[in-house]
Parts: sequence; C-alpha cells; structure tokens
Amino acid sequence: MTRFCAVLWLLSAMLGVFAIPATAHAELGSLLPLRTVTDIPLSGGTTRFDYESLDAQRRRLFVAHMGDDSVIVIDIDRRRVVGSVHQTRRVRGVLAVPALGRVFVAAEADGAVIAIDERTLHVLRRIPAGDVDGLAYDPKTKRLFVSDEAGEAVTVIDAVSFRRLGSIRIGGEAGNTVFDNAAGRIVTANQSTNALVVIDPSSQVIERRIPLAGCTQAHGVAIDSAGRRAFIACQGNAMLVAVDLTSGLVLARQQLGAGPDVLALDESLHRLYVAAESGILTVLDIAQPVPRVVARGLFAPNAHVVAVDPRDHTLFFPLPNMGGRPVLRIAAPRR
Repeated sequence: MTRFCAVLWLLSAMLGVFAIPATAHAELGSLLPLRTVTDIPLSGGTTRFDYESLDAQRRRLFVAHMGDDSVIVIDIDRRRVVGSVHQTRRVRGVLAVPALGRVFVAAEADGAVIAIDERTLHVLRRIPAGDVDGLAYDPKTKRLFVSDEAGEAVTVIDAVSFRRLGSIRIGGEAGNTVFDNAAGRIVTANQSTNALVVIDPSSQVIERRIPLAGCTQAHGVAIDSAGRRAFIACQGNAMLVAVDLTSGLVLARQQLGAGPDVLALDESLHRLYVAAESGILTVLDIAQPVPRVVARGLFAPNAHVVAVDPRDHTLFFPLPNMGGRPVLRIAAPRR
C-alpha cells in the first residue's frame, strides 16, 4: 500500500467520498459473483487495515491492522479471533512462512521487519529495513525480500538468522514484492518507472526489467507461475496490466476500480480478484492468456485488501467500519 492510498483512504473517511447509500450497496454488490458467508468481529478501532497473509496449512489468517498498530490472528475454520500482536507500529506488510513457523511483519513507524513465532505469537527479533511495505520469501535461500518504498530499494534479510544481508537499489519507489515460484525469482513493482524488477535471490542481482506500457504507478503484483504471467495493479490510472513473463510483452489492460491495491489469485478456479480503495472489486477469468472481466462492482467501503483460501475458495476482506466496528468479511463464489 502506497502513501498515496493511505492519504486517499483518510480523506475518503473524513469526507465521505466513497459513501454510497445502502440501496446502492445492495445493487452494486449483486453484480459480483460472490455471496457473503459471515462477518467476524475484530478487535481494535475503526481504522485502516493493510495486507493479510494466510497459512493455509495451519488455517491461520494474519491481518495487518495498520491504524491499530497490531496484527490480528484468525482461525479461519472456527471463524474467530485467536490472538493478536501489538508491538507493530503502523504495520503494513505481513507474511506467514509456514516452513519456518514464523510470521514477518513490516512495521513502517519502526522502519523494521518484526519476526514473530507463529505458534506463540512472541516477537523474536526486530530487523531495521527502511521504509517497509510488502514482503516475499524465497524458500531455496531462506531469504526475505522487503520493499523499501521511499528508499527505492529491496532489503534482503536472512529469515533464519534474522541478519540483514543488504539492499538492492531498484531506481525508483518500490511497490509490492512477490515470489515467482516457477522461476525462483523475486519480482518487485517499480512505482516510479512503471516496470517489474526481476531479482535473482541467490546473487541479489537484478536480472531484468519488464516495462509496463499503459501503467501509471505500478504497485500491486500477483504471479501466475504456471501460466508465466504477472498481473499488476496500477494505482495512478486504475488499470490492470497483464504481462507475459517470458517475452515481456503486455498481454492486456483492464479497467479497475479507483485506487486498486491488493490482488488475490485462485489458481484452481482461474480467478483473479483485484480489490481497490474505493471498495470496487474486479473479478477476472484468467483461464485464457488474455484475462476477461467477469464482474466489477462495489463489495464494501474501503475493501482494498483480499486473500483467498486455495482449499475451499473462500475470500477474506478486512473492513474497518461496518456498523461502527471492524470486521473480517468472509465471502464465497456463488454456485
């Protein structure tokens, strides 16, 4: 999540920019191929959420409650909050690494990545990492790669020893950072130059840059490893750009809701979900090389974060203010 989007959210909350009557909510929501399963009450105030990360094996969802300086832990099977971590000032990125039994949290106000024991939720270490945002993990090197947005770099951390290994300058503001499982590469969006930066995690060297024609302020990234495609949410012009990772060619551009932020990919259903600050959710079918928009409509106010459970295809949306309280809304595809 960029500072631009944080400011956009704050202004919208103060001025009611994205406020829509309840009747319109029902009308727009009906356009989406989703049904609401339940709302789980969350702790904390009616303040901003940022990223979330799912450990599908242990059935735990970790949600960054940015405005509350905390990470909330939800048991997604029992559908209830089972814990929280509160030493995470202005938390942005969060990433569960099941193989290590750890969760890594990007705390912007501390300029650090915080390592947490996934079972006990105890803080293990704080590692200085700059203007932290998104995180990615390479299982081969056991290294963590962290977007340093204002530092125009990607910080590299040994996820086992917690030692900071260095910083990779990317020549522009670092957007989201993800792992390409098939290629074994780290991919970071450069928000300033509107390109993907592909990094070899072993050598920590930039291998290539992929221009994203038609994209302004490239931020959110999702990788379709099997299809060798990347999907990028462009916050400046509310576009989704699909790019072939082999050829580097742009395959398609699709309109999104204002302020697109987080993407979630359901590989077995060939569905891509793009959540936006405006609350507009775009659902795409990615079975073919060129993605097709299935639906676009208002899901809920400020629903800019989404994650998907690969086991049963349910979706998770942390919402800051639903009836005066924060909730985790669980949705499922309509049959």
